[in-house]
Amino acid sequence: MSRLNFKIKRYAAAAVMALVFIMCCAPFAQAEDFDDESSFETTNYNVTLNVLKNAEINIAERISVDISEPIHGIYRYIPFSRTVDYTADGSKVHQRYAAMKISDVSVSNDPFEVFRKRGNEVIKIGSGNKTVKGKKKYDLSYRVTLYEDTEDKYDTFYYNVLPFDWSTAVQSSKITLVMPKKFHKEDVSVMAGKDGDPSMNSRIKWKKKNNTITIETLKTLPKGYGITVGIKLPEGYFEDAATHTLFHVLMYILAVLSIAAMLALWFRFGRDPKSIQTVEFYPPEGVTSAEVGYIIDGHVDKEDVISLLFYFAQSGLIDITEEGKNNYVITRLADLPPTAKQYERVFYNGLFETGDTVRFSDLQDTFYDTFSATKEMVESEFGRRGNKLFHGTANIIRMALVALPPVAAAIFGWMIWRTYGSILLLAASVLIVLLTPVSYIIGIYVQDKTHVLKKTKKILLSLISLGLVLLSMLMTIWICISVMGNWIMALLFAAVLAIGYFTSRFMRSRTKKGAELLGKILGFKEFIRIAEKDRLEKLIEENPDYFYDVLPYAYVMGLSKKWAKKFEGIAVESPVWYRGGYSSTSFNTWMFYGMFNDLTRYAGATMRVPAANDSTRFSGGDFGGGGFSSGGGFGGGGGGAW
Repeated sequence: MSRLNFKIKRYAAAAVMALVFIMCCAPFAQAEDFDDESSFETTNYNVTLNVLKNAEINIAERISVDISEPIHGIYRYIPFSRTVDYTADGSKVHQRYAAMKISDVSVSNDPFEVFRKRGNEVIKIGSGNKTVKGKKKYDLSYRVTLYEDTEDKYDTFYYNVLPFDWSTAVQSSKITLVMPKKFHKEDVSVMAGKDGDPSMNSRIKWKKKNNTITIETLKTLPKGYGITVGIKLPEGYFEDAATHTLFHVLMYILAVLSIAAMLALWFRFGRDPKSIQTVEFYPPEGVTSAEVGYIIDGHVDKEDVISLLFYFAQSGLIDITEEGKNNYVITRLADLPPTAKQYERVFYNGLFETGDTVRFSDLQDTFYDTFSATKEMVESEFGRRGNKLFHGTANIIRMALVALPPVAAAIFGWMIWRTYGSILLLAASVLIVLLTPVSYIIGIYVQDKTHVLKKTKKILLSLISLGLVLLSMLMTIWICISVMGNWIMALLFAAVLAIGYFTSRFMRSRTKKGAELLGKILGFKEFIRIAEKDRLEKLIEENPDYFYDVLPYAYVMGLSKKWAKKFEGIAVESPVWYRGGYSSTSFNTWMFYGMFNDLTRYAGATMRVPAANDSTRFSGGDFGGGGFSSGGGFGGGGGGAW
């Protein structure tokens, strides 16, 4: 398995595991882990709301309880965001997230603490060192800042004035809502119930006097039922309301800078010199089959290393004997010449570490270290100045380009989470951060292997990588539209992901030498693919070993089967370095390919990661009055005892 293949599988597995985790945990993510067992009764819950002209609300709550079992105190949680359904003429047109800010929390005569938890502002009242029992009143106050809405035809006030998730029934309640300016009674909706259920409306009465709405309960409101007030107001009713302008500006800057940086880096470092493909009957002089495998895609794969066996055999250094099915013996015939390269010595010496004769079965689970060292040595062969195939800076930048869009998405998701607190938005952001690098790495793999992958596999992997990045883009657009209704930001962050995909995929830049060698190798590959019989017969006449000289190179380019097929009907002598289950009179290249294929598969098995080392080998790496649905406003929340 190549290093890149391993990364693809590792990232894909991580993404799947994260997706399963999110899907399993999301339904429970909003649940509070406070003790909600009713150890008290709520005898009275009064609320006063003074709405200011800038859409801020000063809220005071007096909660009178009768505690039957000792408790430390109560808590009150208030969601700082929610989804809001906007309707026009009674029909639903869209849903979006809306946020508010809670500040200036105060509690009279009791200790308290304030913290955020799962999209809620939590006010925890009482002391862990003290319990209370009997009748008690809790007085708390806080300020709510509602942000400017995006509607341009009217303003709205839509608020849950009595919480829906309070842990007990409320025996009586009086709500006083003071608005800053005049409004019409017919534009007011007051609802007791939840999720569109108006069955509790008969348990309340309300009236409007001047700018004040007063609501009183006539009967006990059961647990889980609250009160919502919705008012349709003329456009401009609220003045100088808070906005998310700074948040939007920061996100614009983040997106634009990310796009500019990626494009600038690609234009500066990512473009290849032109590679001229020439007609070649042989590989470049002095270049081994393992090196060709690296030159063509920039990765040393298992096949590239295996090809050295046949390269050595054809050079008269070893022979291979087949002793029954999947049982092969390799014999050393001569030492490597002084001109042999370092990786050839590492592979050759590791092969015959125990003697001049070795069986493949003896190499299983012991040869992996030699295989890994050979891979690294082949890469380092082209790491010296003047011999480099790829610009090192471009490789480093490519890794940065893989990371930059997910980092930008993570920052964006974190700020969305901090502002709106939605677990659904958080899950979508996490998926974007996970899926984006997976899509990039698959795209990079396809691009680097474009000259060796089969067409069907290349198309399939390209579709997968493009599908994943498209899914990430769609989720990004959904977040921007559903949260902010901002198409510009949606398109900008979708562009960040798209540009990151294409710049990272096409970033790996070849040197002039790398481009020249690639042109020759691609010309050689094209000849192997389309060579005609008369040309091959002539080459065999000139060089009787031509078929075997080319075979290791055809193998690393994925063309060994096609190469053997082309020699059907051409007289080719059996190789002097292979002794197996065939007679010299019945020998042909297609028969030999079958044995060659079995041999390479079995050789590959000797280069696998030893089972005992698997755990350590890869350690890290318009609505009107009545157009509101009950329980749909801001505020509300709930609470209970602790």
